[in-house]
Amino acid sequence: MNKKNILALTVLSLMFSSCSVKLAEQEDASTPAPTLDGTWATTCMADGGGSYVKSFKLEDGTLSVATLRYDASANCEQAKLSTTVLMSGKFLVTGDGAAEDVKNYEWQIEMIVGIPYEQTMVDDLNAGSICGSSSWVAGQAQILLGCAVGPGLDLSNVTYGTKHYGAFEIQEDVTPLYMQFESKCAVAGYGDFCPTESDRPATFDGTVFYQQ
Repeated sequence: MNKKNILALTVLSLMFSSCSVKLAEQEDASTPAPTLDGTWATTCMADGGGSYVKSFKLEDGTLSVATLRYDASANCEQAKLSTTVLMSGKFLVTGDGAAEDVKNYEWQIEMIVGIPYEQTMVDDLNAGSICGSSSWVAGQAQILLGCAVGPGLDLSNVTYGTKHYGAFEIQEDVTPLYMQFESKCAVAGYGDFCPTESDRPATFDGTVFYQQ
């Protein structure tokens, strides 16, 4: 990966990690219909012995999603940042979903990278030649396309240009707005990426993103 790409990923990581969430207030009835454009983020969520934040930005038809995980931290403490996974690609709303206010979309994947920050994790990645690489370096991105990273992230069936078919719903009656994406795909080997329109889940996964 060239220096330009690494710099871009670093900027994205810093931007997403600084997201904050405001308290909900009643929205003015005259507010225009919301769109998914802009930056959205979850609150800090517990995950075993650590925590994580997910955020995304939709700009100029490109959706970039970041997941930042923190070890031994219940409150997403920046000093304990463990890994960042960044995904990006072309995003298109394709029409109304099966329920009211639900929209269907297609996301064409162009990039998925992982950035480890802890040296012990780097050593484990190199020892196991994860994603076919034994040259992992702390703080540097590695391509994850086509790779079974671990039990919670199997990207072995995802390559450049893979399309994911999903749905989202924006809750319009509070400020800041919040939204949810679809549940995981039921197709084996495609938990995070549904490969056809008929595989698109009809339910939501419960993770709430707030507009920033």
